[in-house]
Amino acid sequence: MANYDNPNGFTPAGGSSRITTLVSNAAIAKGDLLSAPSSGKVGPYVSGAENSCGGLALTAATATDQDIVCEVHPDA
Repeated sequence: MANYDNPNGFTPAGGSSRITTLVSNAAIAKGDLLSAPSSGKVGPYVSGAENSCGGLALTAATATDQDIVCEVHPDA
């Protein structure tokens, strides 16, 4: 029996946050955790990287330099 595979990423879990539009530095899927390197553009968060997790992608980007809607913590 095969299990149905339908990944959908992370979802917001309440708490204080703000919605903002940021520019991508890579392809990003809806529900990806984001990091913001020194370039000022956001990309997918990579565990163990020197950049901290900075938000959650609410829309997707298929390439660099695309606007995406993100949910970020006010202190991030």
